[in-house]
Amino acid sequence: MTVSQRGLGELDLSTHRAWDLSAENLLHRASGPEGLTFFTRPVTDLLPHPVPAVQVATPGARATAWLAHPHTFTILHRHLRGLLGAEVAYLAPTTDVLIAASAGAPELPALQNRLTTTHTPRLPGASLLSAIVHYVRGFPAVAG
Repeated sequence: MTVSQRGLGELDLSTHRAWDLSAENLLHRASGPEGLTFFTRPVTDLLPHPVPAVQVATPGARATAWLAHPHTFTILHRHLRGLLGAEVAYLAPTTDVLIAASAGAPELPALQNRLTTTHTPRLPGASLLSAIVHYVRGFPAVAG
């Protein structure tokens, strides 16, 4: 939910506390009887050959929301790094789609190009949506 600065004041919440509560809500929504739930499926139909990448979904929220807080991004990153068996790079061609790929995969630029041409970002000017993003101490960083 979007809340204005005034709305935060009416709730007696600082911006930082609201950010932390948002992270707690993501964790709560993804929690099940066996722990946190992440859904992944191989990215198979975007390139003519297999790609070491998965599309990620989470219950109750967009997977891209997990990149917005260092605590949730760290949890997601550790899980995907273990799943892929390599350092992870992220592609988010829209706010609804999150792709995690092996950061060293030679197919990564072709995958980025394909995603950029097949998805239209819903947020004008959202630069992260067309970039390869890496995890850096809990925060998303655009590859340079």
